Amino acid sequence: MVERQRSSCRRRRAGRPGRLIAGLCAALFAATSVQAQQPIVTVGVTHPAGLTRLLVDSPGLILTAPTATTWVYQPAGRFQLLTGQNVPGGGNPFVGGDENRNIASMVVPGPSWDTYSFTSKVTLSIDGQLIDPYALMFNQTPQSDPANLSIWWPQDIVAGTRDVTGTMLVPIGGTVPTPGEPNVRLKLGFTLIHDAVMLEYIVYNDTASTLQVGLRTMIDALFGGTSGMDGSYIVLDDGSVINSETKIPDVQNPSLVMPKTWVSYDNPDSPLVAVRGTLDGAEVHSSSIASEAAGLPDEIQFGQLRNIGLTGGYDFTPNPNASLLNEDWAYGVKWEERPLLPGQSRRYVTYYGLGAASVDYDPPYALAAYAPPKLRVMTGDDPSTPEVESYYLADLSGQSPFPLTALLDNFGPAPLINASVRISLPAGLELSPATQPHTISLGVINRNQAPLPQAQWTVRATALRPGRAEVKFTGPAGKVVTRTINIPAIPIISALPSAVGLEMVSVPYDFINSDASNVFGSLSDSVYPGGQVALWRWDPTTAEYKTYPDPWTGNISPGTGYWLLNGNREDVVLPPTATPLPANQTHAVPLLAGWNQIGNPFVVPVRFDKVRVIGPQGAEWSMDEAITRGLLLPVLYSYDAEANEYTWSTSMQLTEVIPYQAYWVLAYSDITLLFPPPTLFAPASSAPSVAAQSSGGDGWQVGLQVAAAGQVRRSRSFGVAAASSDGMDLSDVPCPPKVLQAGPELDAFFTMSGDESGTRYLVDMRSERQGEQVWDFTVTTEAAGVPVSIRWPSLSAELPSELTATLEDVSAGRKTYMRTSNGYTYNSGTGGARRLRVVVRARASATLGLMGVTCSATDVGGVAVTYTLSAPAKVDVEVRNIAGRVVHRAASGKDSPEGQNTVVWSGVDKYGTRVPGGLYVVQVTARSAETGESMSVIRTARIVR
Repeated sequence: MVERQRSSCRRRRAGRPGRLIAGLCAALFAATSVQAQQPIVTVGVTHPAGLTRLLVDSPGLILTAPTATTWVYQPAGRFQLLTGQNVPGGGNPFVGGDENRNIASMVVPGPSWDTYSFTSKVTLSIDGQLIDPYALMFNQTPQSDPANLSIWWPQDIVAGTRDVTGTMLVPIGGTVPTPGEPNVRLKLGFTLIHDAVMLEYIVYNDTASTLQVGLRTMIDALFGGTSGMDGSYIVLDDGSVINSETKIPDVQNPSLVMPKTWVSYDNPDSPLVAVRGTLDGAEVHSSSIASEAAGLPDEIQFGQLRNIGLTGGYDFTPNPNASLLNEDWAYGVKWEERPLLPGQSRRYVTYYGLGAASVDYDPPYALAAYAPPKLRVMTGDDPSTPEVESYYLADLSGQSPFPLTALLDNFGPAPLINASVRISLPAGLELSPATQPHTISLGVINRNQAPLPQAQWTVRATALRPGRAEVKFTGPAGKVVTRTINIPAIPIISALPSAVGLEMVSVPYDFINSDASNVFGSLSDSVYPGGQVALWRWDPTTAEYKTYPDPWTGNISPGTGYWLLNGNREDVVLPPTATPLPANQTHAVPLLAGWNQIGNPFVVPVRFDKVRVIGPQGAEWSMDEAITRGLLLPVLYSYDAEANEYTWSTSMQLTEVIPYQAYWVLAYSDITLLFPPPTLFAPASSAPSVAAQSSGGDGWQVGLQVAAAGQVRRSRSFGVAAASSDGMDLSDVPCPPKVLQAGPELDAFFTMSGDESGTRYLVDMRSERQGEQVWDFTVTTEAAGVPVSIRWPSLSAELPSELTATLEDVSAGRKTYMRTSNGYTYNSGTGGARRLRVVVRARASATLGLMGVTCSATDVGGVAVTYTLSAPAKVDVEVRNIAGRVVHRAASGKDSPEGQNTVVWSGVDKYGTRVPGGLYVVQVTARSAETGESMSVIRTARIVR
């Protein structure tokens, strides 16, 4: 009741200023203000389904002290976000124990009047002046007559069904709003959408001048415990871990890119409460009632509250040595100053809330996907299956099968009609029982419906190989949310599809007895060479493979890679002593100069660009710094057992190192890789396929495929890029040591020395210089007397139109114009190497012309077709009867030089029978082998019998 009285009085005073009305308002609630002065006067709202609660401090009129006779308006506009009170509906609706927790803003004593303040805040930057509106209100001068107080809030802070809004005045060039003086208005809007609050700030320029306006909102992130010390690291959506003061972007740390979301867990191993910031979405780019949208922020900040929480924190300079762990940290979202014209307004939007689900907050409804962030390995038999297992996977509470749930929160203006949600499961997860429908109908969903409609499935993990499983939920209007689940390794190496049972493996466990004969002892054959099982490892010091029982190969340790021949395709059941490395410690993997086989030492995936490097002099570098300093090649190679060839990635930011999978790394010096502790949160996207890799956004790149004797070698490519040189550089991809072949060897590679004895490359990128460019390409095969084909299936899309390409078979002296054909085939003969060359040059300046086409009768009853070319071309001459039916092709792909040419049609059809006399249509088509240009001319010819 007190809140209504205060708001009513303030509205009346704003509409009709005067001492009489102000005095009535003061008399109305003076007693309640003095007798029951509350720590903080707030306006509150609870999410319709009870997930979260929002409190916003309100500008109520209060006495400066219980015995004082002076009045002020309580500073207002800051907020506190809490989880709901209902068990277990508050917070994560599927977990108990996270209810009634503040997840944004502590309540701390204010500087005066015995009031209390929330710790989150907003700061404006106007023409270089930093303004904290809340702090300005604390500096107001108390008045014995409330009618003399300045009006800060022309529109009260009021609560709706799920939002709280209000508009305040921000004085320009002064400390309090002054009637008749130009001001800036700041409209605050806090809207509860599913598990988050959408923070909306609209700045109105009510002055007559263009203002440079920026804004930063700072959120004191919390997990709702008894202490403000949050004590956990932040994980960006690409897997980057923030554990010290940081801003993004930062020229000092270019490897960090602006995320769309970030998350932090109270306990990364077994989280109860997670908080998340969301930076992108439809509302971020919507101007709504404003003149324009601010769009994505220019910067985000993470820092200790005592550093980032100052008004000057708008221009926060992080201290990289200031840890966030076990500290009270806060989060800032900043938009730099931009011009705001007189009478114009700008809308700033960002989201903050819980991180238990993956959520799309875009109107008109939120789609939230709930799934465990990771699974855990259980020892023993899974009671939900008829099979008897030694290990199985369950969610963090030990359930198998476990629930996956989608919730829909309709905050739009109208009901959702015929709503449904469909689940799409990746390989490794299956519905259990299988009779569950993939699509669940939810019918009509009303605005603000509570409890929230949900679609739930029970799912069992069948994946025997670790990685990340992406589950897709598709809701009404095609909205899709993806939830990623970390699948850890279990102590079984399941056999993969393979031509000969060959794999490149790594084992992420420690053993009491680490000898290979013990680790792989479950196989029916021993690892000694000569049988169906064998083990090899590359030795960089001798540049050759060492076979078990050589000591170099015999010891199995985390982070090391091996070739495993498992000819019987049996699962490897690791010994009972298999012990995963501690998930909270860094693990070192030493490399020697040269090619090294490595693996992920942990049982869950790790982003490779997050691995740090200790150089030969002992200095520690980030992966980017180590690559720049020439310590290792920025390419990570893996082996496709089914295709029996290498794949690779040149994007370290998108490459994950998967447990049990081994990789090739080329080190240029003796170095050590430091694998960081793995995180719960999955990167936003996985490593791109080789086919999707490009030259980095500039230049061009053409892919080649080579096939012979049932084998295919893909992803060989050549091209140019602005950052490339004509010699070896970081854009080139050299070949790692040879794959242990299945069947006759087939290989294809580029060389820069002109013959196959030089360094071999899978990708050869050159500079963007003018003039002719030549790539030497070699194909080798052991198969004799078989066709070998080289194809370029996407050349027209990959090679710029102003360039032409020719494949030259140096050994046979043959040329193939690559624009007018999609491949070249030769016979391998006795086998061995075939030298080829790709020549790329600019199109000739002369264009193809087909002129002077005539048809004249010959003495023997045929027709002579004469034509003139402006450039060499391949020519087709086709004869049709008057009905349009083809009767003969007098020429097909005839190589014709520049100048006049003649093709004679003898007057017979395609079967060799003389055609009857009469009129016929002759079409001459010329195609430039160099440019791909084509043109046709039609003439008539008469056969006389």
